[in-house]
Amino acid sequence: MRKIDRAIEEEIMKTGAMGTEMVSIRMKLTDEEKAEFLKTDKYDSDHYYWEFDESDENELYIDYTEEVEG
Repeated sequence: MRKIDRAIEEEIMKTGAMGTEMVSIRMKLTDEEKAEFLKTDKYDSDHYYWEFDESDENELYIDYTEEVEG
């Protein structure tokens, strides 16, 4: 899942998102990557929202809101 984490980090750096600002990425996964993604619960938290495109079942949309320590 480093591919997803790296894409999120790149989007944060590109947009300058900070704090509770949401970043969104869209990426195509291989069948193996999708199977691995669906097995992990890392992205099943309040900080992530994800879904697969209805027209392309391997196209992942994922929104991330940074965890702010306070």
